[in-house]
Amino acid sequence: MDQDKNVSSFTRLDILIQYYLDRVTPYVVARWLTNLCLLIVFVVRIISIHGFYIIAYCLGIFLLNQFLLFLTPKQDPSFADDDDHAPSLPTRSNEEFRPFMRRLPEFKFWYITFKAFAISLILTFIPILNIPVMWPVLVIYFIVLFVLTMRQPKLIADQAPAAIKEGEMANYFGRKIAIDASMSIYQFLIAVRQNGENLTNDSGETTSHLMGMFYRTIRMIENGIKPVYVFDGKPPQLKSKELEKRLERRTEAEAEKTKAADAGDGEAFDKFARRTVKVTREHNDDCKRLLTLMGVPYVDAPTEAEAQCAALVKQGKVYGVGTEDMDALTFGADVLVRHLTFSETRKMPIREYSLTKALQGLGINFEEFTDLCILLGCDYCDSIKGIGQKRALDLIKQHRNIETILKNIDKKKYAVPDDWAYEQARQLFKVPEILPADATDLKWTEPDEDGLVSYMVKEKGFS
Repeated sequence: MDQDKNVSSFTRLDILIQYYLDRVTPYVVARWLTNLCLLIVFVVRIISIHGFYIIAYCLGIFLLNQFLLFLTPKQDPSFADDDDHAPSLPTRSNEEFRPFMRRLPEFKFWYITFKAFAISLILTFIPILNIPVMWPVLVIYFIVLFVLTMRQPKLIADQAPAAIKEGEMANYFGRKIAIDASMSIYQFLIAVRQNGENLTNDSGETTSHLMGMFYRTIRMIENGIKPVYVFDGKPPQLKSKELEKRLERRTEAEAEKTKAADAGDGEAFDKFARRTVKVTREHNDDCKRLLTLMGVPYVDAPTEAEAQCAALVKQGKVYGVGTEDMDALTFGADVLVRHLTFSETRKMPIREYSLTKALQGLGINFEEFTDLCILLGCDYCDSIKGIGQKRALDLIKQHRNIETILKNIDKKKYAVPDDWAYEQARQLFKVPEILPADATDLKWTEPDEDGLVSYMVKEKGFS
């Protein structure tokens, strides 16, 4: 009975806390002023008693971590592993309304920092926690950690800033752009959702990819761009290990999604549901049919879409490659264009990378650039752990190729993967399997309006 009473007391306390949290939610300024007051009291106490510096340091590290989460969008623009974005439905035919969604919402950020300030203040009244330390060392260490954490270095941006230029989509009027179709479809399946789930028609068929492909392609055409979509073919054998890792991650995410559903945790369910996304042959076939009706050409690559896109650039058939995958540069595309298929409301500038200028800024040639990319990690082989961006570039400049690097690095410090397939990866980048120039006849035609209505409305259930 006593245990039941205790449980009941805790339940009532939780309800009471939640009640007051709900009451203060609308008062944003007042809430943060409260936190500011707590912070001032904490700082004054630390200064007045000349102690508990370790508590202040831990609080600072914790707040830095939470601040970064607050600044981070739920869906990273580069579409890395964690695509946790849940946009609303379109409000206009050429736009998808997507409010900026933070990984750590404002109220949660406030509540976490409120508790952190309060707990830290309480801890300063426990003498055993007043551990003697040299506070100037902690301050210097925190400043260094803050700078390194916020900087998020990017090799080309740091070493070859002239290789990058930003602008608007309208700047590409009249340009032909080869779009990585699989990357785009993956983005649409991740982003175009309602209540955490892909859009579906009355028959239960997924339609998120069609909605994304339709509206984003129209946006490009309205801005004078001539897109050609390139679809992946059979992946090279060298990519099998990477595909196995992706399958393992999706399997783990599927299990976590089931747990979240059983627990009624909608946010976790949404997060893991996005990690289970995979572009299927049916998705590709749907988009190919849609593109045909829209009068937009597409190409079926023998293997990697990025390699075929790069080949179209080198053959002079298109201006550049539209993808978020930087491997297009490693395959030899002189121009890479990012953010082309992003939603207009995200206000992300179009970012163009020039391979020629990147090589000039980095001070290396294309063969050395290929080895640099392999060192930093690619889909075809593992990387050497412990070698980051700056270290990799320094090694390439000093030794000019991976073979010489392997002869000179400390193998105890930098563990080289067993049976490292860097030579095969290099060859795949150098001589990928692509269609010859005369096999790709790119023609843009007038859209079949009746066919589009029949396919999208009657067959796929769009209204």
